[in-house]
Amino acid sequence: MIKRMRMKKLFLLSATLFCYSTASYAVDDKVCYPTSGTPTQQSFQITKTLSKEENVANATIVPRTATTSSGSTNFTCYCASPSTSVAHYWSSMAMFPYTTISGQNWQQLTPNLAASVELYIYNSTGGPVNNDQHPVPFTGVTNRTSEKCGMTGTAASGSKGYVSVKVTKPSVGNITFNGPVAKMWHYRKAGYINPSDPVEVVVNLNLNITIPGGCTLLQGSVLNIDLGGQTRQTQFVDRPYPQSPSSYSPRAVDLRFDCDFTNAAMDVVLTGDTDDQGKGFATSSPDVSVIVTDASGTIIPPNTTAGNVAVDATSISSTLKLKAYPTNSGSQAAPDAAPYNATATILLSYE
Repeated sequence: MIKRMRMKKLFLLSATLFCYSTASYAVDDKVCYPTSGTPTQQSFQITKTLSKEENVANATIVPRTATTSSGSTNFTCYCASPSTSVAHYWSSMAMFPYTTISGQNWQQLTPNLAASVELYIYNSTGGPVNNDQHPVPFTGVTNRTSEKCGMTGTAASGSKGYVSVKVTKPSVGNITFNGPVAKMWHYRKAGYINPSDPVEVVVNLNLNITIPGGCTLLQGSVLNIDLGGQTRQTQFVDRPYPQSPSSYSPRAVDLRFDCDFTNAAMDVVLTGDTDDQGKGFATSSPDVSVIVTDASGTIIPPNTTAGNVAVDATSISSTLKLKAYPTNSGSQAAPDAAPYNATATILLSYE
């Protein structure tokens, strides 16, 4: 059963942990790595309901706000000449494509949201808002402090930063994002970055943005799709992911909306948990996924545009016709005979 639930107001930030081996580096690497084996985590989380005034393109919905700070980062530096006195340098990478506007680098997190991330580098200069706060990405920002190259210590650099979030496209429904948006590396040489080196800092965002009102499903706030309680296990045999069971007719999913505005074109996105193989919605069963397709059978992965509808002068939209079916996403010839369900949330975006 795939269930459409109307807006949820839940928002959490998860810290992503990375473990690294401190095995050999090239003699000229001059790389620093987390002494603990785990990068310092910066986090930012927000749950917010937008007003109509905020739900417009380029509206800043989270003004420049400090992340949760760890206080310091721990590091050990590897150098071929450990006693040589050199400065410290930091470089960072954005996790999403970005656009530079007035010195800020706006990463496109979703089709609807963009975020700008800044990281603190002690005793540095050049940040567009504060000298020591630098928009990600950057390469070779130094704290202008010389110390012996091979050392273990702690640094304030990378322990804090700022995040700004803005709307890039108005929406109706619930927008979520949870994951890393920036990584930072620490070196003892200028103008260098190698993403395969150990990461010293990770910045994670967890955003849950609700846009109330707008449109509701004509069928009601929840759309239940019965995928067939009598589907036999044998129907999954020799039907590899992402195929439907044999002799199975995909269920119709017809989406039509009643909106509080008229004469608009809207994109429809089905958001939800993606299965391990990337094309279907994960269900309560680890061996079953739900595949959603368009009317012609083309698979629509979770969190991508499923299609579009037009809202007419009566505030009623055209119908988006989709299909849904279960598929065997496990390692067995057929999934266990057990109930399963999946949830998809509808997000509407309009010009």
